[in-house]
Amino acid sequence: MRLSEARPDTNLLQRPSENTVCEAQVSPYTVDCYPYAVKGLLWGIVFSVVLWVILIGLFMLVF
Repeated sequence: MRLSEARPDTNLLQRPSENTVCEAQVSPYTVDCYPYAVKGLLWGIVFSVVLWVILIGLFMLVF
């Protein structure tokens, strides 16, 4: 096929797009990662308190 005979595929041009772009209103409260961060921080505090209580209890038993 010569370069002058090349044509775009009409089936690809007529096919509808698979991706659709939409506009949406987003408030600051819609996407909020802070509750998850606070939840993780609280779990970290709970686990650290439990760890220190166990360690202090073991030291009291040993010494």
